[in-house]
Amino acid sequence: MKIRALLSNAFTRSKKNDQQDDNNHLVGSYDWLQNITRVGGSDSEKMAAVFNAVRLLSEVPASLPIRLYKQEDHNRTRLFDHPVVQLLNTPNGFQTNYIFFETLFRSLQLHGNAIAVIRFSEQGVPTSIIPVSWLSTVVHMDRALNLIYKISDTKIQGSFLSYEVLHLKINTKDGIIGRSPVMVGRENLALGKSAESFGKEFFDKKGQFKGWVKAPQAFKSEEQYKEWSRKFHGALKDNFSTPVLENNMEYHPVPINNDQAQFIATRQFSIQDVARWFNIPPHLLKDLSRATFSNIEHQNIEFVVYSLRSLIKMVEAELKQKLIDPKEGLTIKYSVDGLLRGDTKTRLEYVKGLTQAGILTRNEARELENLPKIEGLDNDQPLYPAHLAGKMNKKDNTSNTKE
Repeated sequence: MKIRALLSNAFTRSKKNDQQDDNNHLVGSYDWLQNITRVGGSDSEKMAAVFNAVRLLSEVPASLPIRLYKQEDHNRTRLFDHPVVQLLNTPNGFQTNYIFFETLFRSLQLHGNAIAVIRFSEQGVPTSIIPVSWLSTVVHMDRALNLIYKISDTKIQGSFLSYEVLHLKINTKDGIIGRSPVMVGRENLALGKSAESFGKEFFDKKGQFKGWVKAPQAFKSEEQYKEWSRKFHGALKDNFSTPVLENNMEYHPVPINNDQAQFIATRQFSIQDVARWFNIPPHLLKDLSRATFSNIEHQNIEFVVYSLRSLIKMVEAELKQKLIDPKEGLTIKYSVDGLLRGDTKTRLEYVKGLTQAGILTRNEARELENLPKIEGLDNDQPLYPAHLAGKMNKKDNTSNTKE
């Protein structure tokens, strides 16, 4: 921690060079890539499927318990009074831990990147984490391959080294800047956006689209045509009115029905495309066309294993690298047990099996169900299966006989 404090002080002095716009030491800038990834991120949430996908991948991982453990040989002990535990429970003075992580995960899905500045005490201990907008961050690399983050957020401004910043990233090609699913698949997802715009226009016009008018003879003057056109289009503003045609004119509408435009199929396909880009099961986006009662539970498990697992693993690694001294031998883990419980009957059989097999003590089983610990319950010793208990009794009897 003292090394971090010295580096922080040294880098604070180097900020004067940044204020003089002296960028000769910079060998790599990612401004151009960041400008690409910033386009259309928040605007894409206007599409219902994208909004639901972003909400799912930000609220669910933010709601998971995050814990600190100390690893010693093959034993892992959970810590409760460590400063990092307090920091993860209260990252700063104006956000709860849920809002903090939900903000980071939402930025991660919309922009492919999420940024938070770590504040340290004079002793080098992290004291708070402040989330900042990715849109206000520019990343540079110096000749020593150190990343420098220039931040101009309303809450925090300045230049920071990588150890002073939590930088979460997904779909990265170079390991430095991430890419959002929205931007990687923007052309494909634009079809779904166009389908929603078409639907709005279609129903705004009450299903009445363009048509053409057949006149038996030409207008005598341009002024006569403009006068007729003004009256005709004025009548069409009210979708339920009937325009009056003069001089034996005939109106021929151009109908576009949903079957011809494949409107329903296009919208359903766009939902499935969003599910593919965000790597989540379609039924979680409220598309139950291919979901059954028997396979939804397995799809929920697949969501945890193939979607959330890689996401939270990335966050665990970043938090461990930036918040924990390697000499302490600590690790940060998310708990996904609550998402894998299933229905009440399945959960009961699962906990009962672990307890009777001697894998969990009864107090540990109560902890899984968020129940208080009972003092003196089997002295926190696991139960032994009947066949193992019989063998142990035989050994005890044999040893007693020899004595």
